[in-house]
Amino acid sequence: MHAATSPNPLTDTAPPNVLKNEDVNTIHSAMPSSPLFKLNSDAVKQVLADVSLHVVTVTSIPTPVSIIVCRECRMGVTQKNASTHPNNYHSIPISTKQKRLLEEAIQSLDVVSSNQELSYPLPNQPPIDGFKVYPGYSCNYCEFCCYSKATAEKHKSQVHRDIRKRAADTFKEASIQTFFIGNAHYFQVRPELEGLPSEDLYAVYVNTIAPELESLTNINGPVSQHELPLLLKETLWHQHLHDYVQDTKTTSTLVSLVKPPSALVPYGAVLARLINMYMHDIRQKAQKADVEVKYLLIECPRSVFFKSILRPST
Repeated sequence: MHAATSPNPLTDTAPPNVLKNEDVNTIHSAMPSSPLFKLNSDAVKQVLADVSLHVVTVTSIPTPVSIIVCRECRMGVTQKNASTHPNNYHSIPISTKQKRLLEEAIQSLDVVSSNQELSYPLPNQPPIDGFKVYPGYSCNYCEFCCYSKATAEKHKSQVHRDIRKRAADTFKEASIQTFFIGNAHYFQVRPELEGLPSEDLYAVYVNTIAPELESLTNINGPVSQHELPLLLKETLWHQHLHDYVQDTKTTSTLVSLVKPPSALVPYGAVLARLINMYMHDIRQKAQKADVEVKYLLIECPRSVFFKSILRPST
């Protein structure tokens, strides 16, 4: 009979809920004489977690990938820099032994290390979990996104110089993300969609109607305060809100929502943003409404159709 051997926490597959404290201590004290030794997946996770790193698998892009992500700055870290990033940027102490173990764990991972190796999500998607969301800007004429207004203005002058508009009218504020900060490639995300199922009415609006509205160029804003904007003609808000426009202050507040532009400009993007604010607000109010109100909305909805606007008959 052969004597039973004790399990090796470095190479054996750990049971569910990963490693015990004594196993972790064994990992940190193990210093093999050979340059490489095999860590099991649970040991790799523990070694990374000890220095505030983890692996995020991104599935919401055309080609799913895995990326080493720093939990402190919520940004991707390259394999080359992963063993030094925690200490260099966040002052997390790493001993010589721990660094060798960390390097071995990192080498065992199948991850990407640059923005050039990645595909990107489609617009109007919720943020990718694990990565930081930045306030930034997105171009109205392409998918370019950036962190600073100066970069957005430079993009207009270099890429869209033929568009005869002020630079400030060619981009809008947006929530953006990037996988790696070096040679950053930003993309737009919609934090308000986080956690919503794809069939949620607000999510459906954002992903279907809103993009078409934003691209419209055949809708102009009103040229006079006496002219009813197209949105008011369709929704009849001025009738619904009649009781709220009985004094100068409340009237001015309502008028500011549909303030006529100083010149005839495409109104699609403005209209889309206004409807987006309205849809988001109505969704929140509907969620908080009493069950009787919800029942009434289902039984007697007031429908507003944009079909004739989006696809005018020829």
